[in-house]
Amino acid sequence: MDIFVTIFINFDVIVKNFNFLYYLLLFIIIDLFILFMIKLNVILHHQNKNKVENEDTLLNRMLFLIENKTLIRIFNSDKVYKYLDYDLNNYSRSAIKSENMRVSVNNIQSIIHEIGFLLLVYILKISNSSLKFDEFYFPYSTITNNLKKINNNTVSLVLNYYIIIKLGYNESVEVKKIDEIKNFDFKNISVKERNLNNFNLTIKKREKIVIVGPNGSGKTSFLHALLKINKFEGKATVNGEDINEVDYYHLLSYVSQKCSLFDISIYDNLVLEGKVDEDYLMETLKRFNFPVEKYNLHQRINENFNMSQGEVQLINVIRCLLKQADLYIFDEPTNNLDKTKVKIVFESILNLNDTVIVCTHNNDYLDKFDHVFYFN
Repeated sequence: MDIFVTIFINFDVIVKNFNFLYYLLLFIIIDLFILFMIKLNVILHHQNKNKVENEDTLLNRMLFLIENKTLIRIFNSDKVYKYLDYDLNNYSRSAIKSENMRVSVNNIQSIIHEIGFLLLVYILKISNSSLKFDEFYFPYSTITNNLKKINNNTVSLVLNYYIIIKLGYNESVEVKKIDEIKNFDFKNISVKERNLNNFNLTIKKREKIVIVGPNGSGKTSFLHALLKINKFEGKATVNGEDINEVDYYHLLSYVSQKCSLFDISIYDNLVLEGKVDEDYLMETLKRFNFPVEKYNLHQRINENFNMSQGEVQLINVIRCLLKQADLYIFDEPTNNLDKTKVKIVFESILNLNDTVIVCTHNNDYLDKFDHVFYFN
């Protein structure tokens, strides 16, 4: 305490005897305040970096899961959530740490603000300045308050996404789960802004149907109506009941037009639901000319995993075929595949003993299907 008393006594003497130092001192105080605030904000920025990276990882995962929610629901898989809780915990820890640092920085800034204000009052008093209180306080307060502003991201968006992913599959109306798909009947189906108008189709058990047509002709829109992704006008029934009042996802298997992989192992991507004998799985992969020697099936897929789009496509197709289902839906299943693999895929689809719907640009196998529908 004696040191601080000595400093302030000497400070008082110096300022009283050298009036011009008032201006210099005022400049130095403001300058040091600004520099110190910048330094604190730099520290806070570095502290936030880890939080922001974890937040990006978490949000990207959640957005990907939302985009693939239909696929997840069809395969009833909890495996895709394997790393979601891990990412959420990482983000929570870094967010708490960042928030603690932010509070500390704000407290320091408040203390500096008060000290700076008291020093200014002291200097103005001993310098016999004619400056009135409100003439220096409000500009000073405005400057320091603006310097104290720090951007702070909230977790509300993250928590909302978490609820959507983990809890968002509850139906808005009560639905009845059926044990078998006997038929679908679509009458005057239209999807606004999706090039699908007054479409009619009846699908009977074990029929194999192919839908062909150019991009934008409504093929995928029809599949999305069947999958209850898109809202539509018209009447759609399964086993004679409104599809919106029936749960049949567990009886479907599906390949999306936009094929991608979850960042879990290749094995888990192939077997999203249940388990499959690994020897049988290896035989299946080899039959599709998948390069099994190139990958460890139990290695986690991440951004450093160098897999071709054709290999990604094959994994999606094989996953669909591995599931025991009443209805198999393939949306452009042979994209990115060479002719040899295209032949293997179509032969495997046609050998299924259950109902099949295929949307494709490939016209080589149309005569093998029970019904061909052309979309213009």
